[in-house]
Amino acid sequence: MTLDRKIARLAWGGRTGDPSALFGLGAVLARVALASARTLFDWFSTNALPMVAGMAVAAVIYLPTVFVLWFLDRRARTPWPVVAFVMLATWLFFAPLAGAANDWLGRFLPLFAFVGLVEEACKIAPLLIILIILIFLPRAVSGARDGLILGALGGLGFAIIEFGYYVAHVGFDDVGWKSLPDQIARGNFLGTHNHVISSATLGAAFGRAANMPRGWRRIALPLGAYVVVAMVHDLQDGGGNVIAVMFAGMLLEPVLLAFPEPETVMNDNMTLIQLYFGTVNLLLINCFLLPILWLVVRRSGDTERKIIRERLQGEAPDVISRAELDDVNADRRYKRRKLRELSAATSRRLVQLQNELALHKEYITRTRTDIDSDPPVKAVRGVIASLRKGRRKPT
Repeated sequence: MTLDRKIARLAWGGRTGDPSALFGLGAVLARVALASARTLFDWFSTNALPMVAGMAVAAVIYLPTVFVLWFLDRRARTPWPVVAFVMLATWLFFAPLAGAANDWLGRFLPLFAFVGLVEEACKIAPLLIILIILIFLPRAVSGARDGLILGALGGLGFAIIEFGYYVAHVGFDDVGWKSLPDQIARGNFLGTHNHVISSATLGAAFGRAANMPRGWRRIALPLGAYVVVAMVHDLQDGGGNVIAVMFAGMLLEPVLLAFPEPETVMNDNMTLIQLYFGTVNLLLINCFLLPILWLVVRRSGDTERKIIRERLQGEAPDVISRAELDDVNADRRYKRRKLRELSAATSRRLVQLQNELALHKEYITRTRTDIDSDPPVKAVRGVIASLRKGRRKPT
């Protein structure tokens, strides 16, 4: 196996050449596909153009979420094949599976009694598959932040396809293309969605658990996170939305009454008002989860910087110079480390490789094997040296 590509280095020590492991993964995906195929066909066989258009518009609306995830992932970029797998698995398998499960359970129970449990399970399923693929890519998740990012991507995929579903199958037959702006008005000013927040919380718990020693805490952490997130979702669908609307209305009423004709102002700005209500709803429903995510982001950032500082000490100058090591030691929150003496493109590549090297060394430390004999560690060092000499570009 050549180790010129990052994804190959993440796969080192995994079971990419094990037919039984590949067969097991394929069997799981085949069973999910079988259960969700009918729903997926129904979604895209009727009003396919509005469905696709809605998903495209949603992708634009949720660009702020993408920018935040891109920034959080700045120290060690997740390989694009992994990102694509999480998104496509959500669209093709797990979102339709959630729809099929909701339709079946809806025959026996009220929606609020099960929707949170079903949708949270199906949204986290792409991340569960990623964690299973740690059998193939054992170095792909280094902690809570990687889990948060992968979980948020699953939630983002869920939000995008749900937006398209509402455009194409909830309002389109009655109002036509007006269902698209109507669905936009059901959003918020923050460019994100409850699905993203809840899945990010679950993902952070799974990412942390993936790197914990074996024991009851490794099981209790993701299980507890799932129960809490599902309860929040059930609360939202079982009355939380009504409470949020009442609270937002109480805040808005004195503002409208300050105008000579409050009703006219409200009618003229209905879309903005609806987005305001959506924003209050998102913040209020997630008033418990958002502080948890904020704490995870801060602590995971501290952990990543600490690993990079410690693991790059003692490296040869052709891997990291004294000035670059000083920059590592001076790195702080909310910034991207740059190598000022190099071009922007070369700086980005080199920083990513140095950070990757540090994370490989941390992984090796956890597995208690020899760092200097680890093939990915040697490969990254070689790629860095080659980059400095200008012989080839890293991938």
